[in-house]
Formats: sequence, structure tokens, C-alpha cells
Amino acid sequence: MCYCGNRGCLEAVAGMSAILESLRLTHGNLSMSDLIEKALEGDISCRRVIEDSARHIGFALAGLCNIVDPQRIVVGGELIRVGDLFLEPLRQATARFTLPCSTPTIEILPGELGEECVLTGAVYMALDAVSLPGNLEGVVFHDA
Repeated sequence: MCYCGNRGCLEAVAGMSAILESLRLTHGNLSMSDLIEKALEGDISCRRVIEDSARHIGFALAGLCNIVDPQRIVVGGELIRVGDLFLEPLRQATARFTLPCSTPTIEILPGELGEECVLTGAVYMALDAVSLPGNLEGVVFHDA
């Protein structure tokens, strides 16, 4: 059951709260950083919930790929810190459920903006919406 009242939403099966809740009985109250640290240290349960989350997201991405047919998908967020532990099941699920008529090889890459990707995107959108003198084209945002 999702917090929005529906069942089976991606957030309910692959969101941060769902991931952490699935480990609460065996691992107590973990933060996302704790989960990532334990997964990188080899904790099987933590690794498994990350892989399961990636598969759910990959299934959803495949639906999007079937409609939009992108050549590349850039993934951001905290789980990118575990690298291929998250990216490989994501890539496999996306490839498995994407229609054969779509792009044969969709490149799925980790974002370069790290955990600040949402903030950076919001700042960019705000700057884009504001009418400032001069051209902002070519402005590059860097991590602080």
C-alpha cells in the first residue's frame, strides 16, 4: 500500500521508505547511508533490497523506454554510491522488459552531480525561469 492510497506504486516497492522498512525487523532503524555502508561491506540482506529496488525501477524504466525510446538514461540519487550493485540489476531489468523495436542498447549511466542533483536541477530551473540580461547558455554548475 502506497502512502498516496494506491497499491503497487513504484514508491511503495522501490522508494527509500519501502527499502528501509523491509529491513526494519532484521536491522532496526537504518538510514539510507547506513544501508549503503552495510551493502558495500557485504551485508547480504542490504545488497538484496538494493538489487530488488533496482529491478523494480528497471521494470518501470522499460515502460518509459517503450514509449520514449531514449538512447541514454542518466540515473541519480543516493543509491548510485553502490555502483554496479544498483546499476547492473537496473540495466538487466530495463533490457529484459523493453520492447525489441526500441533502441537495441539503451545506455544507463550514473549521474555526475551526485546527491546534489535535485538541488542543482532546481537552481537551474529557477535560473532558466528568471528573465536575466545576457545569455546563460553554456553556464556549467559544479559541485561545491
